[in-house]
Amino acid sequence: MNAISRFKNPDFREEAGVFAPDRLTVLRHIFDTVCEEAAIPPNATAERNEVANKLLQASATVEYESLLLAAARKAVAEYRR
Repeated sequence: MNAISRFKNPDFREEAGVFAPDRLTVLRHIFDTVCEEAAIPPNATAERNEVANKLLQASATVEYESLLLAAARKAVAEYRR
């Protein structure tokens, strides 16, 4: 998955901060769910990166999975406008 591979980039990891493994599992699940729902193909790098970035930003202040899911869905809708 292209967007998740960005997490391996040291500059991006420093910007994103540190996440507990269980938190990353939740974020990845949300990301995969939203990409599947929206039929975002793996090669749609820009759109997937946008969703990943918005999801990470939301996760800095939001704890509930349902709200993170809503934020990721909103990111898809905004990107597609």
